[in-house]
Amino acid sequence: MSRAERTRVDSWKEIAAYLGRDIRTARRWEEERGLPVHRVPGGGRAGVYAYQSEIDAWLQESVARVGDESSPTTNIPQAATLPILGVAGFFRSRWREIAQYPRWLLTVVATIALFVIAVSLLAHRLRMPIGTQAKAPEAPFSTSGADAGKSSYPTTLASRASLLGAMIRKGETSLKLPTGKMYLYGMVTDGASPTTLFVGGQNVKAVDSAGKIGAAIAYGSVDNNQFSTQTNTHVIGGVSVSGSWDTFDAFSGSNQQRGAPFASANFTVSADSLVVIIGLASSQQYVSIEGIPEFLTDAWSSGIGTEAMIIGHVYLRPGTYTVIENSSAASGETSENMVDLIGVFVFGSKSDGIRAEPTPLSESKGSPRVSSKKQCVDAAHAVSNPRPLGTIQISSGAGPFSGVTPTHKIVSVRAGGSLAGSLTLRALDLGPAFAQTPLIETPSWGDQKTSWRLITNLHPGQTEITAQINERAPLRAGTYHIIFAFNMEMNGGDVASATNWALGQDVWNDGNDIAQFDSAQLYDAQQFGCAVDFSLVVEGYKPMYVPADAITVEVN
Repeated sequence: MSRAERTRVDSWKEIAAYLGRDIRTARRWEEERGLPVHRVPGGGRAGVYAYQSEIDAWLQESVARVGDESSPTTNIPQAATLPILGVAGFFRSRWREIAQYPRWLLTVVATIALFVIAVSLLAHRLRMPIGTQAKAPEAPFSTSGADAGKSSYPTTLASRASLLGAMIRKGETSLKLPTGKMYLYGMVTDGASPTTLFVGGQNVKAVDSAGKIGAAIAYGSVDNNQFSTQTNTHVIGGVSVSGSWDTFDAFSGSNQQRGAPFASANFTVSADSLVVIIGLASSQQYVSIEGIPEFLTDAWSSGIGTEAMIIGHVYLRPGTYTVIENSSAASGETSENMVDLIGVFVFGSKSDGIRAEPTPLSESKGSPRVSSKKQCVDAAHAVSNPRPLGTIQISSGAGPFSGVTPTHKIVSVRAGGSLAGSLTLRALDLGPAFAQTPLIETPSWGDQKTSWRLITNLHPGQTEITAQINERAPLRAGTYHIIFAFNMEMNGGDVASATNWALGQDVWNDGNDIAQFDSAQLYDAQQFGCAVDFSLVVEGYKPMYVPADAITVEVN
């Protein structure tokens, strides 16, 4: 077989484009009609390819089969049964044979084929994701009210969170959302030009083959968010969430391969929950959500001259789910700029429908102790939830800290003396790529609310940091500590106060501040690189692993 005859189309997206149908149809044809698709061993969902010659042969066999069944006495091509591009391919490959038919017959067949193409293209342009209602694509999309009239709200579920508003704006880079309790944002561009992340909130992004941001999602307490871009076409969207919830989780999935045709995310629902899903497709015109029954679209952007975005919601019971975002592009789009990104936000409520009052810290004392470094890095050895986030180790220092080693973390200083120098830290961040992870330093003396300092925001993996220290020793002799810690929070104050950002305001001097570590927590931090602290979350005070280490300061 010649090289031309073995021309390959890689990925479901290219296969679907060659057929002129969407990805779901192409997959269904493989399962139900034997469409010749090959799989790369170990390639996973995206590891598929096909040969154009085999697809053409399959199309011709399908046409012949339909022709034999419908009219045994004729071999006239049944053009109306072919996929859009299959019609053109069929006539191209057999033009000599077709030319022998009477002209009036060819005119009839051609008219039928053109009619099928026109209807299919119109349907493709106007198609909507499952469970949506068509909306005018030229105008901004918006909904308001707490899920007014939404049939997907099962009254038997205990979830008390609801959507306050969802909207999408084309060609804009900032968005003000209705006042709620949490705000979710998405932005998508045509790629290939410099773009920044959202200025507020936790960010997750997908970059194209040139390393430029094609899509990003952010969430947090900012109701007026923005980004900057030099791209020609871009879209910003978001949704406010109101009501109350007892648990919150965020999940994401991305596909940054060239010509990305989809992205997926696995997520777990631990209580009756409102689940909000944002799907983004850079340099593409169509996007849909699959895998979640009863999914309702709240805002949608698609069509020529814009970028694809979808925002929707569903109410789900506890379980494990997989959501798939499918996308497709119009002809002429650059595959190098195509990326897909999906974000899933789960707002859970306890099944009794009654929100528990926060458990006072005084009733929660008795933190689990850390007995080995494995507990700091391996969920299999964990003794509390959520899973361990990593470790910090102080390795060396300069100035008054020059004698510090991983096994000797003590310095002596006169009362009121200077502690200006530097310390080298090795931080292991096991959090997800999209999480914001502030690393802070706080002395155990002074005002906890104002004495902490942000060192840096960490990235996943092992990082070596030189932390500049500029403290003044206490005026009273005694034993004190300079403590380092990080966590997945919005800012350093959340980390230093051990207050989850979802509460909206840091709570200080409640016995769980990092500066208030007791002797057992300090020992664990210095020995193993983490300690268990009672963090203040929506449900109350919960034991959680906190990567930490400390310098002991002996004041004479």
